[in-house]
Amino acid sequence: MKTKLVQIMVLGFCVLLLAGTSVAGPLQVILGVSETGDVVFTNTGGSTVTIGFDGSCGEGSDNCLAGSAYYGSNAGTYQMWFASGGPPTLGAPSGFLYPVNMNGAVIDFASVIAGFSLDGTVNLTTLSGGTQTPTFAGIFTITSSNIPGYGVGDQSSMDFVVNLGNNPSVETVYAGCPGKSSCADMTSGYLSSGEITPPPSTVPEPGNIALFGSGALALAGVIRRRLNR
Repeated sequence: MKTKLVQIMVLGFCVLLLAGTSVAGPLQVILGVSETGDVVFTNTGGSTVTIGFDGSCGEGSDNCLAGSAYYGSNAGTYQMWFASGGPPTLGAPSGFLYPVNMNGAVIDFASVIAGFSLDGTVNLTTLSGGTQTPTFAGIFTITSSNIPGYGVGDQSSMDFVVNLGNNPSVETVYAGCPGKSSCADMTSGYLSSGEITPPPSTVPEPGNIALFGSGALALAGVIRRRLNR
């Protein structure tokens, strides 16, 4: 009886382990504080607000952000810089949501995290304002990678938060200065956090997760029946 019980328990453990492995997908790539460079918003006239980086990095010269990056328990670095075109500008907001016009700008991204690397291009699409921590959202297109699940040519979601601290808000800069006694024509802040999510094709479908869950419940029933014999 004890031998049969042990066999059933080992079988159940193996099946659940395989199910968990199948359901699990690649992790997010996490961006830490930009130790080099800030994000700069400048009103160049009227309501035209440009977006730039002011750091100096090895890859990106004088228009770059750089900091720590993480993949699971692995730590490394990232760099993100304007390679050509632009600069991007903010469009007219709806509430506090600003569309971002790239104006032909190419933002390159490179990261080395322990034995992993992930490179790509960033297309910013929106900026959520209204606070001192506005958040960019965009699309990350992978150009080089050895991270499982992050395939060359795949597109992922990317976002990052800008901490303006006590500097003027994006709304103040967007409003501009003409005819105002108190205003600001620029502001800046560091990248405080960000993430690149796995491409959608590598994320387990809800149906698959439910299927594995049903299988686990069925397995539990089999084990219970065997033990009651």
